[in-house]
Amino acid sequence: MAAAAQQQQRAAAGAEQQEEVEHGPFPIEQLQASGIAALDVKKLKDSGLHTVEAVAYTPRKDLLLIKGISEAKVDKIVEAASKIVPLGFTSASQLHAQRLEIIQVTTGSRELDKILDGGIETGSITEIYGEFRSGKTQLCHTLCVTCQLPLDQGGGEGKALYIDAEGTFRPQRLLQIADRFGLNGADVLENVAYARAYNTDHQSRLLLEAASMMIETRFALMVVDSATALYRTDFSGRGELSARQMHMAKFLRSLQKLADEFGVAVVITNQVVAQVDGSAMFAGPQIKPIGGNIMAHASTTRCICQLIMLNWLSISKSPTSVLSVSMSFLKMSVLSLLLGLLFARDEERSGSVK
Repeated sequence: MAAAAQQQQRAAAGAEQQEEVEHGPFPIEQLQASGIAALDVKKLKDSGLHTVEAVAYTPRKDLLLIKGISEAKVDKIVEAASKIVPLGFTSASQLHAQRLEIIQVTTGSRELDKILDGGIETGSITEIYGEFRSGKTQLCHTLCVTCQLPLDQGGGEGKALYIDAEGTFRPQRLLQIADRFGLNGADVLENVAYARAYNTDHQSRLLLEAASMMIETRFALMVVDSATALYRTDFSGRGELSARQMHMAKFLRSLQKLADEFGVAVVITNQVVAQVDGSAMFAGPQIKPIGGNIMAHASTTRCICQLIMLNWLSISKSPTSVLSVSMSFLKMSVLSLLLGLLFARDEERSGSVK
């Protein structure tokens, strides 16, 4: 009886593992079944490619740069990867069914989840930009805790990975947030992998290490706070603008590849710059996010944090939320109404004095 029970448990565990392989990323060792030599597979892993998806998504010219892999081998590897990872067309109904299974990680705020159409979407990049002290880092800390919650509580049942470029990560803040959600503080800290980035090259190399960690265990969230801080110091002036934008584009593409391969929710924060022009005489200096169009196109969802009497967060870009424009417009309409009432009251007082 005991032997039969153990055999049943092994069979169930094997079935679960097989199901995870079918739905999750394919380990790069599966290329050996398609005739790729084990030595070539090791060379791919040493270059930072740990899944078949990573090989399938990598341009051919980048594979040719791997030492010891010839052009003929690259063609064979690409063909083997394309047979395992579907890269062709699919119907919209199949895509719709797949998107119904996408996990949304709660932000801890019911109203914020509402305008985000359920929470932070996994498998895509969410950008949060705004001025200092507008709440960007606090939201990232909260997500590191909520991503560990069970699925029925809005979590992702996974670990968090945090790349800190500004030195603002505080473990004690995680303990406070864990207490709010009724989680064990020690377990929460153990489930958050932290790394400090010191320059843009180091920040990019950390993504290779992140990929090797994600193949070993389940991660639900990856945070980069902030994605642009180091670019403002490592590249200066218009002479290095092209190099900066190209480096940033490759970094953001690597983030999207991690989101595609492992289904993690990627959250990046972004700094802003004041845009002082003629309109500043009347409306004050306007702010805009760093990174230009490259950052704007790379982000699937963009959120702006503003500190106007209270912390405001509105959606400036989203492929799913139809409230993205109306929420911002509603906020501006309310502020305009308040200012109009104040001006009308002042005019009424000045008229009564006359």
